[in-house]
Amino acid sequence: MLKKLIAASALGSLTLTSVSGADSALVEPHILAMIEAGQPMEMEYNIKANSWVLILPITGKANFRVTMNENTYAIKSKVKTTGLADILVNYDLEIAASGYTRTDGLETYAFVSQNRDGKKNRRVDLKYLKDDFEMTATPRFGNLGEPPATVEQALDAKDPVTALISFALEPRAEGEDPCGGPLKIFDGRQLTHLHLTNHGMTNVKSEAWSGQAYECHIRLD
Repeated sequence: MLKKLIAASALGSLTLTSVSGADSALVEPHILAMIEAGQPMEMEYNIKANSWVLILPITGKANFRVTMNENTYAIKSKVKTTGLADILVNYDLEIAASGYTRTDGLETYAFVSQNRDGKKNRRVDLKYLKDDFEMTATPRFGNLGEPPATVEQALDAKDPVTALISFALEPRAEGEDPCGGPLKIFDGRQLTHLHLTNHGMTNVKSEAWSGQAYECHIRLD
């Protein structure tokens, strides 16, 4: 449970920063339509997320390099916790995802996660097929959750990095909830739904971007 709370807090910061910092997506609400029409784009996100558990600071850093073409996309990412975070939850992940570019978002085809935490160093290979999915974990997971995600639930979700980047780029219609969601995420083992609630505008000041942004509170299911 503690790891889930830390992950939710960090992911909440990560999601908010991604949306706030994605200037090109906010200026041009039809960016995915432009890409699908034949205008390739490459983006890089460098994100730092901070949270606290009691008196211990938890810091996570992530880098996302996104290449999008008319029909396909590819994402390479490195996610790592630093400092005292390693005492509670240790992430040192190299992640790659690829799939299809759609006008309303990104659709996962393949996802690879390699953990280099010095313990299990688990690698996960996930592939989405037309009516099913394939997952291989080395070493194998002890269990796939209780109950495990169904095929329908997994196919209705996206891998973690595709979910975040797609959420940052997908268009929002005028009058639509700016926080969107829920984000449906499947990492090969765990199915997670992130429900976002709009709490109005707030002032954001960061190294990358400052100004007014929507504050979206996140509940993890």
